[in-house]
Amino acid sequence: MKLSRSTTVFVNVALILLIALLAKALLTAPASARADVGREYKVVAYPSTGQNVEQMLNQYAGEGWRFVFAFEFGRLPYSLIFER
Repeated sequence: MKLSRSTTVFVNVALILLIALLAKALLTAPASARADVGREYKVVAYPSTGQNVEQMLNQYAGEGWRFVFAFEFGRLPYSLIFER
């Protein structure tokens, strides 16, 4: 089956846009961000089922981080926000 030139161009442009959006999502997800001079925030993915959540929270607390909020993008996984 032979596709027309316009269909081929359209499919190629759609693939390039999809790859660009995926690359942007992977490259722009910050591990930490600054909102104020005295505060620092960190966004962490909720641990997988094989990890201990309590152990992870205690580790961050030991490093001076305080748990602030949990939210989800779409469905799962949740993201946890810490501040110090």
